[in-house]
Amino acid sequence: MVKFMNKNRIILTLSLATLLINFSNLAMASDVADVHDKKHISTESLVTPSEKTQVANLTEKPKVIQAPKSQTTIKVSNPRTDTAVKINYKIFTNKETKTDYAAIYINNKEVVRYNHPAGGFSPEDRAKILVHRLQQFILKNGNPKDIIPGKENNCSIGRAGNTIFFTVDEKNAEAIGLSTSGLSIHWVNNIREALGAPKIVRGNSFIASRGNISATFARKYLGKEEVGVASWYGGVFHGKKAANGSVYNKHEFTAAHKTLPFGTLVKVTNLNNNKSCIVKITDRGPFVQGRIIDLSRAAAKETGIIQSGVSRVKIEVIGKI
Repeated sequence: MVKFMNKNRIILTLSLATLLINFSNLAMASDVADVHDKKHISTESLVTPSEKTQVANLTEKPKVIQAPKSQTTIKVSNPRTDTAVKINYKIFTNKETKTDYAAIYINNKEVVRYNHPAGGFSPEDRAKILVHRLQQFILKNGNPKDIIPGKENNCSIGRAGNTIFFTVDEKNAEAIGLSTSGLSIHWVNNIREALGAPKIVRGNSFIASRGNISATFARKYLGKEEVGVASWYGGVFHGKKAANGSVYNKHEFTAAHKTLPFGTLVKVTNLNNNKSCIVKITDRGPFVQGRIIDLSRAAAKETGIIQSGVSRVKIEVIGKI
C-alpha cells in the first residue's frame, strides 16, 4: 500500500523539459479521439492539423523489443508517496502479425496495453499520452482513489475528476473478449492497484450495471481471487469439444476451471515472473490435486509456463461474456 510523505521532489530519468516538449501537443489532444472508428465521434473536430503534424513527426518506433530506457522511463516523487513512482512504456513486436504494440507500466507492473492504433494515434502515441497524464496527476498530488471508470460521449474511459487518462477502443476490448466498459474497469483497477489504492471490487453497483454482467454474478464471483498451481493443455485436445460445447483451440486464450461459470473472464498472473493474461473459462478441470486452473497453450506461452509445465499463479475474476 502506498504511503504518503511530506517531501515533494521530482526525479526524472530524462530532462523534464525535453519530455514536456515531446508531449505538449499530444497532451492537448482529447483521448476521446482514440475512438476513431465510432461514427458519432469526429476526430477531425478533436485534433487540430498542427497536432496531427506533431504526432506524424515523432521519432520512428525502434525496431527492437523495447524503446531505449532513456526515452521511456519517468520517475516522479509525490508528497503522497514514500517512494519514487516509475512510469514507463515499452514497445514490443507481435511476431505473428508483425505489428507493434505498447505496454504501459507503473513501478514495473503492466497496467495498460495498446494493441491497436486509434483516432489517428499509433499504440506508442497513445502510450505517451497516458504516461504524460499519469505523470501530471502524480505531480499535482492526485489521489489514486479518485481514478474511476466512466463514460464520455458514449465512450468508456478512465478518469480522475476532469482528467481523462484514456479511452478504450473496441478493437483492444474485442481482442481479449471484453466490452469497452469491462476493459476500462480492468485498466482502472490496474492503475489504482499499482499506485496503492484499493480496487473497485465485486458488489459495486457500477460494475454490476455494465455489459453482460448480472448483479448476481457480480456479487458471487466478481473480484474473487485464488492462488495455486496452474498447468496447461494442448496437443491431443486441440480440435476436440470443450465442456461448454465449443471446439478447443490451443491458440486461443481460454482455460479450464472446476467451478467458475462458462464465459467467466479471469486474469491469470504467474507469480514467478509477474506475467499475466486474460482467459475465458470454456472447460472443466484440472482434475489434479493442488491445481486450480488449466490454461490453453496460448495463455501458457503468454504467462511463461510452457517450459516449466506448471507454475504458482494468482487468478482473479474480472468479468463475464
